[in-house]
Amino acid sequence: MKTYKPVTKSFRAMTRIEYRKYLSGHSPHKPLMRGKKQSAGRNAFGRITMRHHGGGHKKSYRMVDFSFNKKNIPE
Repeated sequence: MKTYKPVTKSFRAMTRIEYRKYLSGHSPHKPLMRGKKQSAGRNAFGRITMRHHGGGHKKSYRMVDFSFNKKNIPE
C-alpha cells in the first residue's frame, strides 16, 4: 500500500495499491485478443445520431477465458 503525504485534505487519508509491483509488464497473449468495433455515434443505418462522438485510438478487447480450455497459457 502506498500512503500519500497530506498535501491537501483529500490526500490526508488516501492510500492505494502499487499495481506496478503485481503486474508482469508483458504484452497480452495474442490468441486472447479481439478487435473492438466502435459505433462512433452512429445507428444501425450508419447515420450519425450523436454529435461529437468518434475518432480516438483503435482499441482491442482482452477475452477472459472463464472456461479454462486453453492449455499451457499463463493467463
